Amino acid sequence: MLEANKTRLALLSMLYLLLPWHIALASNTAWETLSPGLSTTQLHPKPNNKNAAIRAFKIDPKQYRFSIISAKMLNQSALYASQGIKKSSNLIAINGGFFSPNMSMLGLRISNHKVIAPFRKVSWWGIFYVKNERAKIIPSWKYKASKKIMFALQAGPRILINGKSPKLKSSEDPRSALCVTKQGEVILLATANYSPSLTNLARIIKQRSSRGGLDCYNALNLDGGSSTQLFASINKTTYSISSLRPVSDVIIISRRN
Repeated sequence: MLEANKTRLALLSMLYLLLPWHIALASNTAWETLSPGLSTTQLHPKPNNKNAAIRAFKIDPKQYRFSIISAKMLNQSALYASQGIKKSSNLIAINGGFFSPNMSMLGLRISNHKVIAPFRKVSWWGIFYVKNERAKIIPSWKYKASKKIMFALQAGPRILINGKSPKLKSSEDPRSALCVTKQGEVILLATANYSPSLTNLARIIKQRSSRGGLDCYNALNLDGGSSTQLFASINKTTYSISSLRPVSDVIIISRRN
């Protein structure tokens, strides 16, 4: 009986080690410091496909500013993330929230304390905002307007709520998201050559966070699918996740003056 139990335990251990999610998520997340308060990492969610990746940036909102550049601001009908990095102070650009077929922004947008798109009453959306140099993600119904809010973006759904993942859709698409840690730091991420379901993306974020890597406590899905795109230029190094589809607006991360 004892020998049989040992054999069963050995087989179970071997099966656990062979599970793809275990292989993909077993290693600790290694962050590369780019400058004080800004670091990056790349996750590989599929062990047999090194091209499939998730690029993430960790940002301290006390040292970096969040803003929005819209196509309208550039006198264009639409724009790509790479067009948001024109000033030397602009470091990272990622696709923003939802928009209509005529490229009108859908959902709250606040940039530099100014409302540039109104709040929408959508129950399953959430709001990412920066107030007093601290970031938070809340459900839309909990939002209260304040002149102290420097930046806000409404999108959805929330894919991590106080460290737990809710029930999410199973459709697979490229993804982009914003996360907030318990300390109020921000992690933005986008997938490259990888189209997970929201359920799988939430699971990866949650498991990486439980291992002390991403540290995400709340996370908000951005307008993914064909809108997913990211462009960063930091210390003469470029990070790019391109898309064939332009968007109405992009989130910009720049150095504070």
